[in-house]
Amino acid sequence: TGVIGVIGAPGSPVGAAWLVAGCDWYTETPSISDRLLFVHPDHRHGSTHARDLLAWAQALSDRLGPLLIGVLSSHRAAAKLRLYQRRFGAPKAYLFTYGLRDHRDDRSVAA
Repeated sequence: TGVIGVIGAPGSPVGAAWLVAGCDWYTETPSISDRLLFVHPDHRHGSTHARDLLAWAQALSDRLGPLLIGVLSSHRAAAKLRLYQRRFGAPKAYLFTYGLRDHRDDRSVAA
């Protein structure tokens, strides 16, 4: 089960967030996870679009359960982490990956 929030004029989206609700195998507590949070580069600076999408996700979380949101990319990770920390505070968990390809890298880590 998921929901998508879009920012922009009808027919001209500039940003979106895709959230999915569910339970992980190790808990009975439902949570919301992000699958996408994107603002077009032309609309990032001088706008509140990313903050507005995060506020929307947080409002859903207040009604539906904990929000699990993160950065699964090395591209501009520091800026994304600062944005998330301003909104949500210090990270509560860490995620490690193996074999995940960086979208800017032509080399795959996995064999």
